[in-house]
Amino acid sequence: MFEWEKNLEEQMIGMISKVKWEVRGQDRLVWVGEDLQEYTVKSGYSILNCEDLMQTSDTFQTLWSLKVAPSAIVCAWR
Repeated sequence: MFEWEKNLEEQMIGMISKVKWEVRGQDRLVWVGEDLQEYTVKSGYSILNCEDLMQTSDTFQTLWSLKVAPSAIVCAWR
């Protein structure tokens, strides 16, 4: 790891450590693009065409502005 990457690693770990995990109940997949929490092609298309979605999230702005390898960003984004 390069010296300049250590600061970025600490930032990323800090962001991840702030995530609050709930351990109640069983895991399940939920689509937040619709009120019914079920994926539809229409809701997926709507999300893909919504430019404001990425711009309103500080997390996404921080993530995409990091000066790291693109593959690392995509891995963190997923």
